[in-house]
Amino acid sequence: MLSNAVNYPNKYSGECVYCHNTVPAGFGFYNGSTSCADLVEVEDGYGRIDVTCKNAEGALINFFASKRYVASREAVKAAGEKRRADIAQAKKDRVVAKKNLKATGLCTRCGGAGRSDNWIATGSVCFKCDGTGKSVK
Repeated sequence: MLSNAVNYPNKYSGECVYCHNTVPAGFGFYNGSTSCADLVEVEDGYGRIDVTCKNAEGALINFFASKRYVASREAVKAAGEKRRADIAQAKKDRVVAKKNLKATGLCTRCGGAGRSDNWIATGSVCFKCDGTGKSVK
């Protein structure tokens, strides 16, 4: 049974949302949804915890062990790692670009342009170099 869940005696009749067994009024538990038995937590090995009734616990464990589920979780994990690597590379690229601008004596904010129509609200002039386009030390 869940340590932080409160299972109230069920006053509704219907179907268990976890195993789809019929639950008559007065049996099972109600915790926002009707269940036919105590709720249990099942962990999938990737840190995801799901909740189910005791009657459907085996089915959920089998689903978490299925090749399809494992492959989908591994794909999500690989995509996250690739995204983190892309972000880290973009950060490195920005640092290198700023160093290159400084080495050539150009402003690191405007790239040497000094002015831009995009800055019309702030006077169309780069605030870092005051519109000169040259690096400020």
